[in-house]
Amino acid sequence: MRVIKLTIYEIIFIIVCITINLFKNGMGLERLLLPLIIIILFGNLFCKSNLEIKKNREFIYAFILVFFLYMSIQGYYDYTNVSKNNYSLFKALLIQLPITMTVFAAYIFGIKIKNFNWRISLTSLLLVLLVWLSIEILPIIRYVRLNSITDLIKLIIINIPIKIYYPSLVEEVIFRGLCFSGLLAIGLSEDKSNIIQAIVFGLIHILNYEQFSINIILLIVPQIYIGYLIGKIYINTKSLTPCIILHALLDSI
Repeated sequence: MRVIKLTIYEIIFIIVCITINLFKNGMGLERLLLPLIIIILFGNLFCKSNLEIKKNREFIYAFILVFFLYMSIQGYYDYTNVSKNNYSLFKALLIQLPITMTVFAAYIFGIKIKNFNWRISLTSLLLVLLVWLSIEILPIIRYVRLNSITDLIKLIIINIPIKIYYPSLVEEVIFRGLCFSGLLAIGLSEDKSNIIQAIVFGLIHILNYEQFSINIILLIVPQIYIGYLIGKIYINTKSLTPCIILHALLDSI
């Protein structure tokens, strides 16, 4: 079995993320390292030799447009508190519809949904589940202590379809699809492309906070690190579907 190797850029990136997480966000070392170890040791088993990540310079232009639309609509709903007033599932889905539809702006550059790989195999699904459990096992244990396994299963079953609809589908297309693939197309290596898309992905979570500061940037490092891990899944599987499922699972609890 060939073990996936990390480049010097990835090692530096990981050390910085883990250090900030440990001292600023309080995430346990096991939740940071275990999913990475799983991907490094077993990710190669789930690579699809018959698939490849599409590379097209137009992806970068499409990313800029879609990202601008996405951030504008998301920012409007966040800062006007539209989504927080008279909240209901139906209203939430309606609010999320225009945000989700931003990905179709890529059609202006001739980039269609079918340009991405959407296959998922049983082995890649297993990789996703292992990575998810390695990240969320402690929160799951704490939840079960307060509630029950039945409540946990119900929570996941209810949340998964919603989280796949938004934000998982749209954010995976934007960041792992358009951004990552576009960076590859302009000549950046996989490791550098993955790090850059992870940082940009993490930065969008600044919208979750009312004020901008250096402290806020430090607080979103977990999202940056998660973006990097999902990017590694994309590199291994060459498909967006495993990324979407992992993203939705992480948001479901």
